Amino acid sequence: MRIRPNALLLCLLTFPLSAQADEPIVRSSSWFVGLGGSVNSVNFDQDMFASGVGNVYKGGTLVATGGAGGPANPRQSTEWTFAPAVQLGYLARFAANDCLWGAKFLYKYPAAVATTPDIDPQSGELTTIYGPDSFTGHVAIGSYRTRLNHEIAFMPIIGRSFARTYVYLGAGPALFGTETKIDNATGFADYNGTRTNVTGTPDNFASSQWVWGGAAQIGLAYYLNQDWFLDLNYTYARSAKFASNFSAPFTHTPVGYQVNGTLFVSPSQRVTDQSFTASINRAF
Repeated sequence: MRIRPNALLLCLLTFPLSAQADEPIVRSSSWFVGLGGSVNSVNFDQDMFASGVGNVYKGGTLVATGGAGGPANPRQSTEWTFAPAVQLGYLARFAANDCLWGAKFLYKYPAAVATTPDIDPQSGELTTIYGPDSFTGHVAIGSYRTRLNHEIAFMPIIGRSFARTYVYLGAGPALFGTETKIDNATGFADYNGTRTNVTGTPDNFASSQWVWGGAAQIGLAYYLNQDWFLDLNYTYARSAKFASNFSAPFTHTPVGYQVNGTLFVSPSQRVTDQSFTASINRAF
């Protein structure tokens, strides 16, 4: 068989390029930092308990004392948001194979809000000078808002690398920055067929909390070259159940009586965030 010189020359020139294309470019170890965004489905699981206790005076004389309290029906809502995301991590190969280990720090700003109007039915008992007497009541709430502002996760990861890609799994603790607000909370009593505003001027409450939880992630990275790669992942993050305990004293004078007491409002909630994130990352 006759070998043509020009064909041989072409093979010799393209051989190094073919060999280089098959060589892995996922580094054996590297730090990385990335910037991107995520689409988030944030579920809010909200509960409420409210109560009021007070003393009733007429002409300066104590004529009755009592209170009412009870839970509201649980509420759930799901909010969709877009969140900027930042990640910082480290990856390395196990010795002499393509398996990877490392860890990732992830921060997102979901800014998701659930607003729920709520009425809290209650039962209670009023002890008058004539003896115990039952009544019903409720705390009317203009709105009950839970906001997820910040989400931070630290996840050890394991994975498998290929020439230009690696797939990975991660799981670890997560921290959620939340806000809870109660607007226009007013206590009412239904006594002998008459509804009476017991607490007077509506009260507003607010609190901020950092809440622990957990997160798990599955992802795929694609290297554009040894320095830059794209990271696509799905994350499931869930907080522990957390509560806020609010209270406000009140003095009110309905229908010729003076009522002194305290209004208590105790919302509790849990947030669950499912998100898809895309980021561009620099390895170094």
